[in-house]
Amino acid sequence: MILPILGSILLLPGLALAARLAWRAIARRAAALHGSNRALAQANLELEQKVAFRTSELQRTNHEMAHALRRLHAAQAQLVQNEKLAALGSLVAGVAHELNTPIGNALLTVSTLAASTAQLRQALDAGITRSQLHAHLLHAGESCALIERALNRASGLLDSFKQVAADQGNGRRRRFLLADVVAEVVAARRAELRGAGCELRLRIGSGLRMDSYPDSVVQVLHQLIDNSLLHGFAGRPDGVLTISAAEVDAHWLQIAVGDDGAGIAPQLLHRVFDPFFTTRMGQGSGGLGLAIAHNIVTAVLGGRIAVAAAATPGTLVEITLRKVAPPRPAAASPAAQLRPAAREAA
Repeated sequence: MILPILGSILLLPGLALAARLAWRAIARRAAALHGSNRALAQANLELEQKVAFRTSELQRTNHEMAHALRRLHAAQAQLVQNEKLAALGSLVAGVAHELNTPIGNALLTVSTLAASTAQLRQALDAGITRSQLHAHLLHAGESCALIERALNRASGLLDSFKQVAADQGNGRRRRFLLADVVAEVVAARRAELRGAGCELRLRIGSGLRMDSYPDSVVQVLHQLIDNSLLHGFAGRPDGVLTISAAEVDAHWLQIAVGDDGAGIAPQLLHRVFDPFFTTRMGQGSGGLGLAIAHNIVTAVLGGRIAVAAAATPGTLVEITLRKVAPPRPAAASPAAQLRPAAREAA
């Protein structure tokens, strides 16, 4: 009985020491945890300050970017407006230049004919001979023929100009096979191509159906053939003209019209669709053919047209068209057409 009690008494100092050691360890752990909590709180405070600073910087940067974007849009709108004014000035200058010659010839001929008629009227009082009357009538007939040619030339130029500026989708919309439309164009131009020594090669995919404006497609093909004959094969006894068409996907197809003619200088490629731009001014070209084709393809048929890099010498024009043409917008009033329309920023 005494021994167990003595053993318990002897264990008490050890238990007390162990308790003190445990308490000290707990105190150290608590102090370390308190220090960690303070460090964590400081880190959180610094992080919140950094986040607030970064947020402020981001807001300031966003504000500056928005302001810069507004300035960019304003500059872009101004550039578009300047480009439109420059294009309009080029169009007006081109129309004036092209119309000046036929109208000037007609005016000169009319004034000469008027003077000759006045002289004839004065000569009537003194009497005129049959030969004088015959000479006057001959001169009058030649003058009328010259005036007619000049006015027909001016009228043709105005018609071409209207084709550049106006909507060309006046033809009837219907479903058709592209091969049939190309065959129609070929039949109309075969004799002319044969006379120019031009070999025609057709590569039209079968079953290419479209819901579009066949008359507009025909007009585009005629303009491209004219361009090859007038520019590509000028001064050459022969040449090869290729018309091909193939499906791009379920919604698009591509027509390619290429020739092995003179080609286009690389520095002129960006101007080929400009109205009144031509390398043969005064030699039968008014510079409107490709501009008309571009207008029809983009504004009526809802497609794209571009001059591609030809693998061989010559010119290759690629036309990408929708199989189903987009619906035509309602025609704007003349007053609305005169107002400049701002192009949407891309």
